[in-house]
Amino acid sequence: MAASVSTSIKMLVTVFLTLQVACMVLVLRYSMVNNKYILSTAVILGEAVKMVVSFLGLVIGGFNTGNPLAAIRTDLASGMELTGLLKMSIPAMLYLLQNNLLFFGMANLDAGTYQVTYQLKTLTTAAVSVAMLGTRLGQKQWIALLVLSIGVGICQWKPTEGGQTTGLENRPAGVCALIAACCTSSIAGVYTEKVLKQSQVSLWVRNIQLAFWSILAGVAALYSGNDGATIVAHGWLQGYTPIVWVVVLLQGATGILVALVMKYADNIIKNFSVAMATVIATCASIPLFDLYPNSYFVFGMSLVFVSMYMYSTGAAKKPEPAEAKVEMAPLVFTKDDSTLDKDLEACHEDTEKDVEC
Repeated sequence: MAASVSTSIKMLVTVFLTLQVACMVLVLRYSMVNNKYILSTAVILGEAVKMVVSFLGLVIGGFNTGNPLAAIRTDLASGMELTGLLKMSIPAMLYLLQNNLLFFGMANLDAGTYQVTYQLKTLTTAAVSVAMLGTRLGQKQWIALLVLSIGVGICQWKPTEGGQTTGLENRPAGVCALIAACCTSSIAGVYTEKVLKQSQVSLWVRNIQLAFWSILAGVAALYSGNDGATIVAHGWLQGYTPIVWVVVLLQGATGILVALVMKYADNIIKNFSVAMATVIATCASIPLFDLYPNSYFVFGMSLVFVSMYMYSTGAAKKPEPAEAKVEMAPLVFTKDDSTLDKDLEACHEDTEKDVEC
């Protein structure tokens, strides 16, 4: 019964994340076409939304206990505990490093090479999951992950953009930066998954801690980059409209759903969910934005579906428990046991005397 409930929660949060990411992609695309705002400010505000919602979840969870004030106070104290707080700084710093590596890779590679190379994160995530969490993957599942990487890369491939270069790129350095970004992203994701699954601290507290560090890292990166001067000149909320605030809310919701998927499923399932969301968003773009996918997308989408089927049917078999060997203890005759043998002999030898056996 518990296993079926866990499976139901796993499927529910995965479906919600898929729909959420698809909706996020569509709204984000619409907002960037019709509004001029700094995207990184929306990401930081989304983390603030995640922090507020997580605090509300913590409060609601406290009221489900017999002593809500004590429960909330205990959760807040655990959230401010230095060791746990520093523990969640690791993925935040890794994600900050990943973003810098992605920008470097983007500056040194054409769009096609960038999109295809970054799909290696699916395989690096699986490898890190095996190393850090002991995840068991069957041979068919490894092939499915490779097919997924190829499928998503083909979905995002645009031949018209593949050769646009300036002549100043350092392609080897760009590829190395992207591979490093894949590794840092995978380590950060799997590390967060491990903390969420193995920690006794509530999911809401971990979300607050991660949002705290993400906001600090995001603000530091924002003001140290080119956008810092623009914000000082025109303000933090420049170009914000109601649709941009919807992006902020969706960004916060996505963060919470990702944490739920990591806790009840894993990072590999998250990658499949995001891939499926990309397919849904692209299909939805046809009537919404009059954007028609090319033949590459159709082929890549087919590979995504094939990989999902292969992964779901290719789970590694659990090793069968070894048969226990039962060793028979040697028979030990005591003094009392020997009298039994004498009685039996007497019974057979003296049958004429009607000895009662």
